[in-house]
Amino acid sequence: MPERHSIDLEALIDQRKLGGFQIFVAVLCAAALLVDGFDTMAIGYVAPALIKAWGIDRAAMTPAFAAGQIGLMLGSMVVGPLADRFGRRPVMVFSCVAFGLLSLATMRVTSVGELAVLRFLIGFGLGGGMPNALALTSEYMPSRVRVTATMIMFCGFSIGAALGGWAVAHLIVRHGWQVVFLIGGVIPLVLAVVLALLLPESLRFLAATGKHPRRLARCVRRIAPEADPEGRAAYVVTEKKAAGFVVRELFTEGRTRMTLLLWAITFMVLLDLNLLSSWVPIMLHDSGLSIETAAAVTIGYQVGGAFGNLLLGRFVDRYAPFLVLVVTFVIAFAGIVSLGLAGTHVALLTALIFVVGFCVIGGVGASDALVATCYPTGMRVTGLGWAIGVGRFGAVIGPTLGGFALTMGSSAASFFAIGALPMLGAAAAAFVVHADSRNLARTTPSLRGF
Repeated sequence: MPERHSIDLEALIDQRKLGGFQIFVAVLCAAALLVDGFDTMAIGYVAPALIKAWGIDRAAMTPAFAAGQIGLMLGSMVVGPLADRFGRRPVMVFSCVAFGLLSLATMRVTSVGELAVLRFLIGFGLGGGMPNALALTSEYMPSRVRVTATMIMFCGFSIGAALGGWAVAHLIVRHGWQVVFLIGGVIPLVLAVVLALLLPESLRFLAATGKHPRRLARCVRRIAPEADPEGRAAYVVTEKKAAGFVVRELFTEGRTRMTLLLWAITFMVLLDLNLLSSWVPIMLHDSGLSIETAAAVTIGYQVGGAFGNLLLGRFVDRYAPFLVLVVTFVIAFAGIVSLGLAGTHVALLTALIFVVGFCVIGGVGASDALVATCYPTGMRVTGLGWAIGVGRFGAVIGPTLGGFALTMGSSAASFFAIGALPMLGAAAAAFVVHADSRNLARTTPSLRGF
């Protein structure tokens, strides 16, 4: 009888070209992010219809918006890390089911209070989806294209956001605001069935935990059918399994400094992303552009972000990744400051907002993808979930900070100058991570850089 032998799972994946099965996994993960993007955009468009239907003031919707963001923040920190115990696949399925059922329940709300409760629960359920989709995609990819593939997968969020806008623009007038939550309920429930039937578990999770070796072998054969023709291999990963309270592991074995720096990066980039998303159209209008022109110019922000997610990953995979982030964030800082100095020059504003979107939104995708590479399998989703959760806290603060700046009577130039500062902070944190990784590589040559 042939002897049982070990195969390094990561080396096996790295030695092969990216295959159809791995792309299939990324597409399913992108579909999960589509649900998050749909919800993010749809609720903003539905709000005016709710205000009109309920006869309330615009400010009365604030608790519902805040509750959703708080739910997302807590869900990233609580639901997401469950995957490091039970697997990526069941948590992603749970997130889709929870979001679908709660979206259907939202069709029957009659007050802001009821909406706020459901928005919190929806956010809490959704919070586990993004870190798991990022981690699962990352764990199936060869290291040479890992960040690129993860960032391209992240475009599923933008597609979902676009679908949310389309649903409101084309359906809400005919069928009422409830139709948006009907679509937002049916899509994730259907997707939950698809994920339950077709989404494989993380190879690294299965190898690290030793669970379901036959399932692991079947998945490996879909990537490398010739790797173990006799079915006698034991697939291994060179990582220690996290024990005890996994969040605590983020601060052990010299990871405290890196964890805090990663949190600083995600906090500041999401703060700026949401600050700009909320206030740029208003600031451009106040600077002298018509409402229609300001809206048209602002589209460049999302378009630039889409290009950033598609293209920035190649630079991150080929060069020092955190140094690429430093350059990206410094360019973002310069672009945001320039927005306040461009006056009403539409062509210049359009070019600047594209660059800002490329660097800020693309920087968010690159940051999240890199966080997934900085932790071992046993704590990867926990690390991602907490980094994204801290970033969501920045997402809550960003629009509030912008409103505070306006109440202080800031001009457009001052507003954008203040709004650009978080990008310098993010650049500084990324530079420290870059310097630390270089020092670590020099002292431990066998260790892979971040």
